[in-house]
Amino acid sequence: MPYKNPEEQRASSKRWYDKKKQNKEWVKKRNLKNREWEEKNKDYVKERAKKYRELHREKLIEQSHQYYLKNKKKINDYRNNLHKKIRIEALEKLAYDKQLKCVRCGCVSINVLQVNHKTIKTKEIVDERLLRGIINGERDVEDFEILCGVCNWLHFFENIGNDRWIIKWSGELEA
Repeated sequence: MPYKNPEEQRASSKRWYDKKKQNKEWVKKRNLKNREWEEKNKDYVKERAKKYRELHREKLIEQSHQYYLKNKKKINDYRNNLHKKIRIEALEKLAYDKQLKCVRCGCVSINVLQVNHKTIKTKEIVDERLLRGIINGERDVEDFEILCGVCNWLHFFENIGNDRWIIKWSGELEA
């Protein structure tokens, strides 16, 4: 029996769906059908999602911003921990004798060790993308070395013609 009032039709559909939703087998079957349909119609689903994002761009940006504000500490902690993990993994990949230390002065404090270009030919920044390339083997590890922050600056000054610095690690800090 068709409904004349759209509100009644929506309420009836909701009651039917809520009743069906309690049957776990029906839910599994429905989800499987949805996944199969999406698999067959990947291009359509992709295009529809793209159009939705274009039409609701401001709304989605606002939702994303609100989520970030609500979960700022959790998101930042996750990002920082992930970056530390990636940085340490890249340093371990570069460690020649499997010991993390500065190749010049022998500093072993993991907090100050950095990935350094052996030659300053490019102005490539050592960022997460470069570190991931080192980890994945997409970048040649022979182009890089592990230096502490001080020796990294010394290396920079030596390459621009100022070699009056002498730096030696005292060995007082622990890793």
